[in-house]
Amino acid sequence: MSNRIPWARIGATVAGAAVGAATALVVAAQLRPRVLHTPTRVPPEPLPPGARFPHEDFSPVLRAIVDEDGLVDYAALRRDPMGLYRFVAWIEAYSPQNTPAFFPADADRLAYWLNAYNALALLAVCDAYPVASILQVRPVGRVFYALRFPVGGTLMTLEEIEHGVIRPVFHDARTHFALSPAARGGPRLRREAYLPERLEEQLGDQMRRFLTDDEKVRVDVMNRALLVSPIFTWFADDFTTWLRDTAPDQPNDLITMMLPYLSDVGRTVVIDDNYPLRYRAYDWRLNASPRATETMQEAA
Repeated sequence: MSNRIPWARIGATVAGAAVGAATALVVAAQLRPRVLHTPTRVPPEPLPPGARFPHEDFSPVLRAIVDEDGLVDYAALRRDPMGLYRFVAWIEAYSPQNTPAFFPADADRLAYWLNAYNALALLAVCDAYPVASILQVRPVGRVFYALRFPVGGTLMTLEEIEHGVIRPVFHDARTHFALSPAARGGPRLRREAYLPERLEEQLGDQMRRFLTDDEKVRVDVMNRALLVSPIFTWFADDFTTWLRDTAPDQPNDLITMMLPYLSDVGRTVVIDDNYPLRYRAYDWRLNASPRATETMQEAA
């Protein structure tokens, strides 16, 4: 029997253990909760008494990066993020919770939370870009509830904004067509901010755009079904309750809500043949414009 110490085997074992430990550390870092500030951390000028929050400052940012189809040029945003940083700095300093005087009406408050959600989702992707999905943003797979942002002097996640404020406070199911989680399965972004004085019009338009988008709602004649986004099963109670409150003289079921937005032929077959709802898988691919996608492929 040889008495020689098998250094090569030991070395390989130690190296393997080191690689495993290093991999574990990398994975842990990817999953660890974190806080994302704007890199500049420059506070905006103080709002004077009697002023309202500058929602409109988000509009130039959106016009510069969102195309007519509601898709985002993240490469352009990554190259020039200063407009987004300035708007997010307003969000960091002011909110309906810490400075209610600047948000005198429900429309002011709801417009703030919608714009904050969309701006912070853009910031999260911009910070990590290039990525193929917001789910790849750290903390990987937990970005919606483990990535926190300063919002009006406190830390909040996208999950808390949506499910802790927007849904329980405002009870308007149309907000599900306005919150863009940077995914192709979600609503298309507008090329303008949500504004208190136009909020009703904008939410109605977002509802129309979502329900007339074949990727979200489509009559499938071959399979005799109405194929719809999974948000309609995730938030079914929100939609049926909103329908009951806003149109009490109509049935408050999901198909009734969708029928006015279908084509004449689609509406006829859905009604006459009693098509059921079938839910599609949610598309978590980044809601990137073709230009941004090409840039990301070139970088890879």
